[in-house]
Amino acid sequence: MRIGAGAVTLIAAALVGLLLIISRLEGDSDGQGGSQPSTFATVSVPPSPAQITSALPPAYLQHLMDLLDSLPQPDSLTPDVPPTSGVADVYRFYRANSAPEQLLDFYRRELVELGWQPETPFASVVPLTELEQNQATYSKFVKDDLAIIVGAAPTSSMSAAARLVIDIAPRGGANPPPELLDVFNALPAPSGLTVDEPPRTTGINLQAFFWAEDKPEQVVAFYNRELVALGWQPEVLSSAEHGLVSSKFVNQDLRITIGASSNEKSPSHGAANLRIDIRPTSEP
Repeated sequence: MRIGAGAVTLIAAALVGLLLIISRLEGDSDGQGGSQPSTFATVSVPPSPAQITSALPPAYLQHLMDLLDSLPQPDSLTPDVPPTSGVADVYRFYRANSAPEQLLDFYRRELVELGWQPETPFASVVPLTELEQNQATYSKFVKDDLAIIVGAAPTSSMSAAARLVIDIAPRGGANPPPELLDVFNALPAPSGLTVDEPPRTTGINLQAFFWAEDKPEQVVAFYNRELVALGWQPEVLSSAEHGLVSSKFVNQDLRITIGASSNEKSPSHGAANLRIDIRPTSEP
């Protein structure tokens, strides 16, 4: 479930990046985990070989934009908005008359032919927020130090069968804002946690992904206890929807979202996949 180490921009994160969270729910309803708290400052986070330390320079963003424009397109594709560049990526939305699975089939064939390696060939996805309604599909491809994410979701629009997004970014992504990284490093961490995706940013938030030994309900219950004990105020506790168990907490001007889903596709990594998102409360 690594959405690539490429950091998706804020708009892409809100509309697509958050949509691209794999649902893997098969949890234990007791919500009691035996894990002991440590902090993320003690969790080993291996650096990415291609990690960058700041926003991408304009010339490099233009290079990514040119690459995006050069990618093959199926006949049914219509640009929805102009190509957009963010802090550490470029992306574009499209409308298509083909089904999401057909779009992903097309890009898997074409990108592999161009030398891109499918890191996540196909993955089913569920919405993470109440703003998103449709289940989606995505694939991730890597080549050299770049990653391409192709995501598609059905739409109820009369003019299209699906909406597509293509995102290109360095595989390392951009470092999160220091103040958010400080908050993240001070968070309690359940035992048995291993890194799936190191902390990265969309320019204004922090996201990190982990594998957990405990089941989703247990992981979220751990954070329900520990974050409240640290003074974080719960907005939502253990909400279960579309296969995702999540809680939200606020403290002054920051919000933490904890999301966990069961790991049905690669259980050797752990029973659950954990996602942590930290961002200002002013951001969606």
